[in-house]
Amino acid sequence: MNKSFLTLFVSAALVACAPGQDGADGAAGMQGTAGGQGETGAVGNNGADAPARVGNIVSVTGGSVVAGGTAQMHVIGQYTEWTEAPVITTEYEGLSLAVAINSPVSMTITISAAADVRGGEANLLMGELQLPKTIVVIPAASFVYDEEQSNPLRPGETFSGTIVFAPGFGLAGQSGVKTSEGEDGPQDVLFTSISIEGSQDLGPTGIALEGFISPSAPAGVMNWRVETRNGTQTIPVYGAVEVSDSPAVELTLGGNLDASLDNGFALYKLTRGEGALINAGTVLRAEVQNAAFPVVMSITLPASGDDQAMLWSNEDTALDATSNTIELLAPRTGVYFLSVNHGELEEEGVALTFNASVEQVQIMMASGQEQAVTIARPGHGAWFARGVAAGQTLFWDIDPADESDATPALYSFRNYTDEDGNDIFGGGLSFGGDAVLSGYWLGRYGQGIAWPESWGESVFIWRIVDANLGGGGGYDMTFTGGVR
Repeated sequence: MNKSFLTLFVSAALVACAPGQDGADGAAGMQGTAGGQGETGAVGNNGADAPARVGNIVSVTGGSVVAGGTAQMHVIGQYTEWTEAPVITTEYEGLSLAVAINSPVSMTITISAAADVRGGEANLLMGELQLPKTIVVIPAASFVYDEEQSNPLRPGETFSGTIVFAPGFGLAGQSGVKTSEGEDGPQDVLFTSISIEGSQDLGPTGIALEGFISPSAPAGVMNWRVETRNGTQTIPVYGAVEVSDSPAVELTLGGNLDASLDNGFALYKLTRGEGALINAGTVLRAEVQNAAFPVVMSITLPASGDDQAMLWSNEDTALDATSNTIELLAPRTGVYFLSVNHGELEEEGVALTFNASVEQVQIMMASGQEQAVTIARPGHGAWFARGVAAGQTLFWDIDPADESDATPALYSFRNYTDEDGNDIFGGGLSFGGDAVLSGYWLGRYGQGIAWPESWGESVFIWRIVDANLGGGGGYDMTFTGGVR
């Protein structure tokens, strides 16, 4: 066979066996017979009962009331079905409550506050259920410290702040601030500055105060009150200040103590030793030495009976000068307190150590002859005294010694017995309307001063100081004084 023919035959055969295109779909087949019915399933268990609807409170709005006023709280419930007002109670003294039902799920609580109610938060109870929001009770007045001050204060500590009135409260007529619980209570706070705050539109909104806590004040919380409308209205100031238990350190006459202000200001109880009181008529000189900081000093005498509290400081306002010394003539027998603090520090790291001392200054008799005195340090004084009566003439002459830098100044006092038989010590005198004398008034040797009959028998007292209290020391002067 021819080889070429064989090849052609095989190729033709391969072409003849290749697959063709798909044909059209055939007709559907006959449906088969239905299957048998399945078996019945097991019986299921009974379902649980639906939960019972329990009433509850979902919303409370409002909730603050001012002393002497009313406010409302709106309560929204769920499934409550209120038809009658439930009993709402509170244990907060000074609040009363009234309830009104608005719908089965809504009620209104009206809160009334007494004018003297204390500030705080009050809880409301409906049966055993406590409402989810408390009532904020705003007092009629509250005391707010100035910046950087807070409770508790120490006895003898100075403070400043404002009595702030709530809306609806203010001042009218004669008004004042009382710091004792009762009319005859102790005067444990002495105010050095009081001013009314407010505006023409709003009226008085507060009272700005500066003062200090009496060194003898007991520890605890003080409640004050504002008496206004000529005493017919009282506005309580509950919890005005809190006093800590910080007793003073005893410093006896003639003694001195090294101390530090690292833990705050220092407070000393001045005595004659073993707690003995300072006698009326004693001249006290308290002094701070070895201090690298600006010294702020005060001596206080607490109130006693009808006698008011008194304060002396190391700033002499009459001379517009400051020293590290306080001198005073004790007006009555009692316990005197010395406080020491620092002024504004110009740099950090200043040592706050110092030495505090107190001594009794002897009063020299004015002999009518020239007497030389030396003012040892700024704030020190030389004291002279002489008895005088009506018909007599006082005279004196005060001069700086040769080559002395002293600038003399004179304070004058008198001890006497008043018309009620009370002994008065250190009653201040002024001549020409000036409490401190200088210039012309330092030389009354020739003309003198005729003692008024109305002043009766007295002891006249001279206190001679250098007018430049902040200057140096060792100032020499001569004094010539007496009566004729």
